Amino acid sequence: MQPRVRPEGFTAMRASRRRFGGVCRLLFAAASALVGAGFSPVALAVEVGDAAPTFMLPSVWVDGAPVRLADYQGKVVYLDFWSSWCAPCRRTMPELEGLRTKWPREKFEVLALNLDTSRRDALRFLEQVAVGYPIALDVGGATARRYGVAALPAAFVLDAAGRVRSILRGAEAENIVLMQQAVELALRQATGEAPPPVGARAGVGLKSGAFVQFPRGRAPQRGLATLAGL
Repeated sequence: MQPRVRPEGFTAMRASRRRFGGVCRLLFAAASALVGAGFSPVALAVEVGDAAPTFMLPSVWVDGAPVRLADYQGKVVYLDFWSSWCAPCRRTMPELEGLRTKWPREKFEVLALNLDTSRRDALRFLEQVAVGYPIALDVGGATARRYGVAALPAAFVLDAAGRVRSILRGAEAENIVLMQQAVELALRQATGEAPPPVGARAGVGLKSGAFVQFPRGRAPQRGLATLAGL
């Protein structure tokens, strides 16, 4: 009986497969540990009634001061996430500029967080869609992840105490109307004219026809949510 001849490179290939299998087992164990510890990407999303995650981000303007959410404590804030590649944002941003003029600046402000990968793209967009409210750069999407943003446009109404009072997902015109109503409610709550919502999910469950998925390679939250799941 002749000895069995192994193909050239067989031993090296088998060793490589073993190493690959070991790496896979380690990754699976690490993922299991995270799940066991209660970590979930979905858990990153804020809910109505939660304290809004704080942030300090650079201004979109080269000579602009950093944008800090804490500086707007005591005001109702409309926090908008946008990008130059978000077509619905081109329609909603002028609406926000109009919304901003409806109430005194000491009571209400719009803040926008840009998710472009470069300042140049954001500035080019703003040359065509001029707005006056503060805009910060969230390059890499770290703040967007903390808010659970998975599609654009997305916005949050924060009350004077810094808590989320309403959430917007989608760009239909009726959503803008609802968010204006949410701002008005938050302003009335700040003056004691209206009680805070109990168990409300204002702005959630609206039509999603205008959602924009993050382009490949640009999503600050890959794999955490899909349009069908919102």
